[in-house]
Amino acid sequence: MNHMRTNSDDARGTSGGPSGNYELDVLSLFRTLWYGKWLILLGILVFGFLGGYYAFVLAEERFRTAAIVEVISDEVSPINFDNLLSGSSTDSATLNTEIENIKSRELAEKVATRLNLIEDPFFNTALQEKSEFSKAVRATLSQLRGNTDGTPKTPEEVEAYQFRETVNELRKTLTVMNEFDTYLFKISATANTPIRAAEIANTLANVYIEQQLDDNATDAQQAISWLSDRARELEEEVRQKERQITELQSETDLVNRDSLDVLNLQTKKFRERLTERKGDLEQGQQRVASMEAARDSSSKAQIRETFTDFTIDRIAQPLEEDLSGDPDAKVVLMRRLETLILTEQNKVNRANDEISALSRSLESLELQLESQNADLQRLEQMQRELEVTADLYQTFLTGMQEATVQLGLVRAEARIMSAALDPLRPVSPRRLRILAASLLLGAFVASAYLLLREASQSGLRSGDELEAATGRPVLGQIPKRASRRRVQVIEYVAKRPTSAMAEAVRNLRTSIVMSREGDPPKVILTTSAVPSEGKTTVSLLLAQNYSGLGKRVLLIECDIRRNVFNEYFVNESGTGIMTVLEGKQSLQEVAAYNEKLGAYVLRGQETKANPADLFSSDAFTKLIQQAREEYDVILIDSAPVLAVPDARIIARHMDAIQLVVRWNHTPKSQVLEAIRQIEMTGNRVSGVILSQVDPRGMKRYGYGKGYGYGYADYNKYYKS
Repeated sequence: MNHMRTNSDDARGTSGGPSGNYELDVLSLFRTLWYGKWLILLGILVFGFLGGYYAFVLAEERFRTAAIVEVISDEVSPINFDNLLSGSSTDSATLNTEIENIKSRELAEKVATRLNLIEDPFFNTALQEKSEFSKAVRATLSQLRGNTDGTPKTPEEVEAYQFRETVNELRKTLTVMNEFDTYLFKISATANTPIRAAEIANTLANVYIEQQLDDNATDAQQAISWLSDRARELEEEVRQKERQITELQSETDLVNRDSLDVLNLQTKKFRERLTERKGDLEQGQQRVASMEAARDSSSKAQIRETFTDFTIDRIAQPLEEDLSGDPDAKVVLMRRLETLILTEQNKVNRANDEISALSRSLESLELQLESQNADLQRLEQMQRELEVTADLYQTFLTGMQEATVQLGLVRAEARIMSAALDPLRPVSPRRLRILAASLLLGAFVASAYLLLREASQSGLRSGDELEAATGRPVLGQIPKRASRRRVQVIEYVAKRPTSAMAEAVRNLRTSIVMSREGDPPKVILTTSAVPSEGKTTVSLLLAQNYSGLGKRVLLIECDIRRNVFNEYFVNESGTGIMTVLEGKQSLQEVAAYNEKLGAYVLRGQETKANPADLFSSDAFTKLIQQAREEYDVILIDSAPVLAVPDARIIARHMDAIQLVVRWNHTPKSQVLEAIRQIEMTGNRVSGVILSQVDPRGMKRYGYGKGYGYGYADYNKYYKS
């Protein structure tokens, strides 16, 4: 019974395949659990017994108690360094850190040493009595882990190992938690006696507080030492900076910033004077150039205009415009011009010399200004650093003095608010809870086993499931044969015509006859998706049943690769279907009448030819036509659909095609694929047959009453 089913509308497609939409069949789940109720009850009883035996016999009593420790949250900072000497931060991260500190191995070792827990068998498991089996198991595990060479050998190693394991066991019994929205720690300890549990909890609380006192004192001493070292370093640094300032002042000519300002003003004046003289130089040079141009022009007007000199005007009076006329006057004029030009050139040279002197003086002043300015900046920087270092030195010195005074005020950051008391009753084992959990676990394990077993089954277990999965009518449901040998099944049905199997075959025959109203199928193909589905047995039983109606029946074995009919009938003539297809003998000559079946049988034969080619030949078509004329019912047993293409080829000659599906065995996917391949050839599967149905299995899975008249009821009705 599969719980994941397709909706019936989706399942009935053209190919009979599912649409892939699944839904959970809740009723099937409950049905599976209901019919497995005895297994569930057995699981409840077994687990309940084991749980009760553990809770009331094996389990040792455990006692638990707790000490309450309060964290002191006020902050005291004598030198303005937060939490330097005392006062703890109470943020979440700090509280969680303290919890881990309380649970640390260091504190656990102190507790174990103070209470001498290494002598307590509850914590030192080496002192507990162990069975030989337990010792052998521990030795085997040690060898598997490769710890043989690491086993302690000397007494010191043994003692150290046992102490380490004792501390490990102690830490397993400790629980530390922070009470919500408070500064309280709850330190819980578990032991085998009430007194020991209280001792451990109280000792751990005391050890934690003692450690805080030691740590705070150590931290305070370290802080004072650090402050002292730092103050000495700063004092030396102040002295060094003072020496550097003195040396700088002695090495430079700088008096103060006012002197530097006077030097800066002097430099500015020199720069202005230099600029003025450069302007005079440029004008003089232009004057010389214009005078030389006028001299060279030999123009009386230009000369008189350029040289504003009375002597030149007097000398040039008798000369013409182009200086022609009196030669002596021209010579005198030229001499006068040269004299004036030379005088102007001397002025230009003197200006050049003055500019050079001013430039050198300005450069010297600027260098002196730059040097003294740099020295002044360096001096001021050193003076500022000296002030900062001196202030920092004074701060550290004051802090060190205050810290030294308050060293005696160091205290723990926590106190015991409530000591642990001896518990009055054990906390474990909780016998009723263990028993209830065992009963529930037994029910759960048994139910899970039933459901997993159910879910792992991919086969189909009822006609309803088969019809819903394939979308094809279920023509019949054949029970599992009572004997292992196939030939005995025919004898069984012949001798017991009122048995459940015989009735199932009659129902199958009736379904086939009524599948086509007014025109019952004459040529019927029986096949399956995969081998070992029981199709050959179904074909034989149908042939036997049809012959009981007085029909002339022909049973043809087309599964010529296996030739299973040889297990049922003795082939004395050695002929078969190949004899007819090759035209060596006629159908009437080869088809042998079998008295057990009451029908004619045309058996298969081995051949080197491809069976698919044979069934596609005209000879096979002619064989089917001839059989239609001479027999009332022709039953064909074909090879599995998914194994070879024979059935799909033969299907084109058939009036009805029935697919045999083995109960609780054939996966639904293979059944649907077989139907799809057959119907790809244009033929429709008339119906499906559920074979080898196990009546006990049907009842065990809950189908005996839920799917019509079950086979268990057949067996009760027919006394066979």
